[in-house]
Amino acid sequence: MSKILIFRHGETDYNVEKRLQGFLDIPLNERGKRQAKELSEKLKAEKIDLMYSSPLSRALDTAKEILKGHPETELVLEKSLQERDFGKYAGTLKAELPEKFPELKGAELINTWKSVDGRVESYAEIRERVFPLLEKISEKARKENINIALSTHKGPIRLARMFFEKKTEEEVLDMHMAKNCQLWEYEV
Repeated sequence: MSKILIFRHGETDYNVEKRLQGFLDIPLNERGKRQAKELSEKLKAEKIDLMYSSPLSRALDTAKEILKGHPETELVLEKSLQERDFGKYAGTLKAELPEKFPELKGAELINTWKSVDGRVESYAEIRERVFPLLEKISEKARKENINIALSTHKGPIRLARMFFEKKTEEEVLDMHMAKNCQLWEYEV
């Protein structure tokens, strides 16, 4: 039986400050680097035949840390694994959203299946890029009998959980947010 391993990147300063990151390329902070090392130790004994990563440095650096324990494993950069695009709202403190953007309800910006203001990627749009990738990866893992790891972000992880756990749209919005370097494993 093959496995898909999915994990979120290590912590960034924007995570600590509770800022929307989205497509902004925010690096791991010192704690995030330690979290990636801890996850790498945890996964050292795990068979990982192929690694896909978001090209954003916080996910890519986490993937590279994991691969220190798997030096023969190929790393593939995959834009479909990038975080949601928060458009002009990227970099904003979540607590400041209602004040800075009174036309929006903060929760609608962060937790919605609809595009916001025509600039914020919705979960429906993320699904359009993540589901085809997950189908392709799952098929490859089954066909070649390999384990594949994905280094990504909260938004794509929610959609991956929807895909593998057969969650509904409402359940996706209600699920807890992925912690930094949290890991999910799915047999395919």
